[in-house]
Amino acid sequence: MKLKIPYHSLSTNRSKLAESNPICGDPMQWFDTEYFRNESLYSTTFDFFINWSNNTFQPIAWVKRVIYSGFTIEPNEIMDSIIKCDGKDKFETVKNFCYKNGINLSYILIPEIPTDAWIDNNNKVILFDVKKFEENNGANPVSPMSVKELIGLIHSYKVDYKSVRMDSEGLKLSTTSLEYFLSMWNNKIGYKGDAIYPGDADIILFDEDYCPKAIIEIKKHSIGSVKRYASTIEEENISLYVKGDKLKYQSLDILQRHWNCDFYMLFYPTTSETSIKIQKVSELKALTSKVLPLPNVHSPVALQNFQSQFVDFMNAKMIIANTTSKNQKVYHTNPHCKYIPYDKTKIIPFESEQQAIENNYHLCTACSKE
Repeated sequence: MKLKIPYHSLSTNRSKLAESNPICGDPMQWFDTEYFRNESLYSTTFDFFINWSNNTFQPIAWVKRVIYSGFTIEPNEIMDSIIKCDGKDKFETVKNFCYKNGINLSYILIPEIPTDAWIDNNNKVILFDVKKFEENNGANPVSPMSVKELIGLIHSYKVDYKSVRMDSEGLKLSTTSLEYFLSMWNNKIGYKGDAIYPGDADIILFDEDYCPKAIIEIKKHSIGSVKRYASTIEEENISLYVKGDKLKYQSLDILQRHWNCDFYMLFYPTTSETSIKIQKVSELKALTSKVLPLPNVHSPVALQNFQSQFVDFMNAKMIIANTTSKNQKVYHTNPHCKYIPYDKTKIIPFESEQQAIENNYHLCTACSKE
């Protein structure tokens, strides 16, 4: 069996790939580098589930791969195929991150077939449970599933699935025909889009102890899109996208809260623009942003320059200030302090405590006790 990493394409025409930028390449490449490893920062990615009955993270992760040749349910052959596709190091990275954080990791292997073919229950995906395979205690790690069985499994993970539903048209862009199929209604099998494929964390940065440090959501900025939200990179903001893709961003917000880590938006162009924008986010509102030169994957110097500036942005100690309902001017040293207003239009960022003090702000009582 031969596997490949899926790519975004037009859901109705999988031969039409999503827009890309030949200069900066895939942003995920920017973070899986020696520079970040020297900073004790490592990266991985996976799809994850939210229990929508109580808005909590389910400790279940899927890594999807596309089957483009052959089909087997023999565990050792499947593992060999995964290693050949991902490489030993990347497989070990996502496996160890999940183990250390109490997450059950499975690879979901999806045949490359037309969207309508998923109606046929003879077409199966393979769910490969990595822990069961490595423990080798007699439990079968391989679960072939029809789309109906997969829908039932997704329902069991999300619990209150009836409140989580796509519209009838489904996704414009998707990485597999299965993902597209699950995103839209299908009257032939009585399916109403209520078992959408789990959302993904584009990039997860973590330290040498596998402690999550940041979630990074990658967003393309492209001219000529059906929906244009921002004319320039400088105008990009998470607020422009939350309403239109509510489930995605609510999921990422819940994951950030679960890990108590940073959350960044990274906007990059598929046009001739020469900048990117990084934005630090809390409770789905922008805290602070920075525009940087477009990384060039063909220039080690330019790429390292971006990496250095991104790490500096991460490490910058941002002081958040606000005026309370009693007109008290306070600042917070803890970016997750419960007394920071939910309405982020009411906060003022400072680069240092001294700057906040000079502007007559006083340290929040709760932050002073930490």
